[in-house]
Amino acid sequence: MNPGTARRGRRDTQPSTEVGSSTKVGAQCHLEKARVGSTAHIVLIGELDLSCMKPFGEAFNESVADRPRDLVLDLRSVTFVDSTGLALLLKVDNFAREQGIALHMVRSPIEIVQAVFEATGIDKILPMCDQPPQLQNDLTEPAGQPRSSHGSPAKR
Repeated sequence: MNPGTARRGRRDTQPSTEVGSSTKVGAQCHLEKARVGSTAHIVLIGELDLSCMKPFGEAFNESVADRPRDLVLDLRSVTFVDSTGLALLLKVDNFAREQGIALHMVRSPIEIVQAVFEATGIDKILPMCDQPPQLQNDLTEPAGQPRSSHGSPAKR
């Protein structure tokens, strides 16, 4: 029995599958990607750990290949994070800063994930928010003219 079996309550024998813009690795890590205007969205579901490293890297690379203006990384469905997951988030932040991409990480409401972020201080470093931002570039009329919004444009 491997160490992950006790925590996850199952053996990790399911093969990886990829369906459209969604990637699933066993039942541990699931990713969904979307593009709205010049904003790339990645939703992580499940455990952000070693099992998620490769599929996350692939989803991230595909999402930023055409240089989006904003990247929303939605962590609201993340149930567990380890040091590998923290390192991935820090690498995403570093890449976004270097490339001039506005990064918005939506924090997980799960207590253990919040505790890991607070204990490591990563919640003070990363651009965390409670809800996905409503970005100005996502609010366009069909004619391409921006419509008015209640909030101000995303901070850069």
